Amino acid sequence: FRDGENLFSYSGLLLVQPYLCYAVLKSLNAVFSSGNVAYYFLAFPGLATYIDIFAILCFLSCVSGAGMNYFAREKHGIRLIKTLPISEKQQMLAKWLPGFCGSLLSFALTLLLIGSAKTPLLKPVWASAFYGLLFLFGESLLSMHEEMKRQVGGSQSRILSNLYSYGLPFVFLGMAALLSFLQIDSLYIYLSGAGLLLLAVAPEAIYFLTHTGSLWLRMEVAS
Repeated sequence: FRDGENLFSYSGLLLVQPYLCYAVLKSLNAVFSSGNVAYYFLAFPGLATYIDIFAILCFLSCVSGAGMNYFAREKHGIRLIKTLPISEKQQMLAKWLPGFCGSLLSFALTLLLIGSAKTPLLKPVWASAFYGLLFLFGESLLSMHEEMKRQVGGSQSRILSNLYSYGLPFVFLGMAALLSFLQIDSLYIYLSGAGLLLLAVAPEAIYFLTHTGSLWLRMEVAS
């Protein structure tokens, strides 16, 4: 699954993600539904499901992150790309779309496999689908934004993308566990999770859409 430029180095991960995610969720649910763990989970209604969603977000972060390398291999080829008679938005869309669509397709297959299991491993598949879509969208925009900054000689830090990719799933799980312990209805917990993701994604999406034009022009000079 590698070509000479490693452009498709994450293809294998995208292909095995559905099975790996299914196997992990099946094992987790087997543990949560038996023995002392099941007894302790009585104090946290629905916690097993929230942990499943947490696991899915972690899988998405690790697998899709491998394909979010948009400009590093272009080097001086960026200057050639900019000579094409298409708008800057179309050029950036062409760079962003393949990786995002590949990750999204793998995620859709994951949900299909999990949802079609004899014993459903994840009952609110709709919530997982919405969370995963938002999470992938935000992660891809943030990764592309940070890489564009690096290309123009800006900050080399990946703190924001790392906090988003690895911190946000933990924040979601902690919030869901607390609300579950307080006996909050599961619908409100799902809505709170959606609100958390929207709060994390919306500022980056707005900033990306309003500031990447200037970064794109500066990349032309830097390249």
